[in-house]
Amino acid sequence: EKGIPLPQLAQVARQEGIYLAKVFNGKQGEDEKPFRFFSLGSMASLGEMKGVYDGTSVGEPGKEMQQPKITGLMALLLWRFAYWGRQTSVVNKILIPMHWFKSFIFGRDISRF
Repeated sequence: EKGIPLPQLAQVARQEGIYLAKVFNGKQGEDEKPFRFFSLGSMASLGEMKGVYDGTSVGEPGKEMQQPKITGLMALLLWRFAYWGRQTSVVNKILIPMHWFKSFIFGRDISRF
């Protein structure tokens, strides 16, 4: 909708980028609708094997679907799978779990060893 400010988040920038790529490459159809942001909710990793997911605002602004809030280990796993799934490089998809495992075993600060 016009006049509704969008949050300054990576998911907004990603969706706008995909939409603009279609426009600039001429792949946007004549009947295609203007850009509309679809919120996927908010996630955060809190450390110490905890996370939080707030799905109370999933959907288009003004038409949100109510999803539950998830906390703890389940939210951390959800955040990690979402983060890992957004990686485009095979190298990153291999290295990221290795870094997570290293951090789990040795902690984040290994300069003491």
